[in-house]
Amino acid sequence: MDEIRIRRPAAAVLDRVMPENEGTRTCTELKLDTERADNSEMGGVVEKIESMRLSGSTSLTEQDPLIVVADDNPDIRLLLGKRLARRGYKLVLTANGRDALDEIRIRRPAAAVLDRVMPEIDGAHVCAELKADPETANIPVVLLSARAAEKDVVAGFEHGADEYLTKPFDIEELDETLQRLMLPV
Repeated sequence: MDEIRIRRPAAAVLDRVMPENEGTRTCTELKLDTERADNSEMGGVVEKIESMRLSGSTSLTEQDPLIVVADDNPDIRLLLGKRLARRGYKLVLTANGRDALDEIRIRRPAAAVLDRVMPEIDGAHVCAELKADPETANIPVVLLSARAAEKDVVAGFEHGADEYLTKPFDIEELDETLQRLMLPV
């Protein structure tokens, strides 16, 4: 919870069952935290997503892959968060490319799902920076975009994207893509 207060993310994804502090209690505490409620970056909203695996388990394990998801649209970010959490992914949700780049460099996720057009730095340029850095070059990147023209898709791959999916997207296709990209080489 202290990390949420310090980092001030655009959204917080909490597992309902957490070792030190139950997710529901953490969510309640954050909502009551007047410092957080007045923070315009957070918009006074704390999103709690109950992470549930398809197998019926209510908690994630160390083996569950971490995915950084970046989209400036809060509805899409929440949708991706809920649907990917249900499929057993641990998630970090960000609202812009700069935060996504920082989180990816710090956390070294199993993959990243980036909106193509975002404030601060767009998903294609985040991808290019990741692929240019030997420390992050092997992290698979999926670009999600409403831009479906051939030139946009080509530009996404030229920036180093491992996959380019267009909105509206099929969550099954995204899940299959992530599974394929995260396979050991």
